[in-house]
Amino acid sequence: MGHFTTDLITKRLDARWVQLEKPLIYEWPVIIGDLCYREFIFVPAGFITDYATAPWGLQNTFNRKGKMGLAGIVHDWLYFIETGTRKEADQLFHKICREQGLGRIRAGLAYWGVRIGAGRHWGGKDDTMCINGVWSTLRGGHWMPFTREQFTDRKG
Repeated sequence: MGHFTTDLITKRLDARWVQLEKPLIYEWPVIIGDLCYREFIFVPAGFITDYATAPWGLQNTFNRKGKMGLAGIVHDWLYFIETGTRKEADQLFHKICREQGLGRIRAGLAYWGVRIGAGRHWGGKDDTMCINGVWSTLRGGHWMPFTREQFTDRKG
């Protein structure tokens, strides 16, 4: 069973988006025969997320900041960095939802929601924006901050 080794500390950017003030780390054991090791996901400070996005019409069914919130942040990060496969990211989202106490049926609905609805956010979209003076880039449907100098270098 996995667990978070750090506390979630965020700064609100607007009504939807928050920025991680400290890194968020999720780790889990992997056992292969007699060998046991730990894998982890490191979501860096500065990452911008909206927790777990629920589709319109289901927003009253799922609390995006509740039991799905931490799973949503990890899922957003995996979609941003696009490491592994989309299916692996969605399966880890489901696993964390269950570990955080979301019931089997709701976790299953959330999983199928991302399997069906989140695919358009996978695949290297790229754009830029500025929120409250923080420059960000859009990749995989999620915003990642960067400096004005990095922006100039990208456009340059």
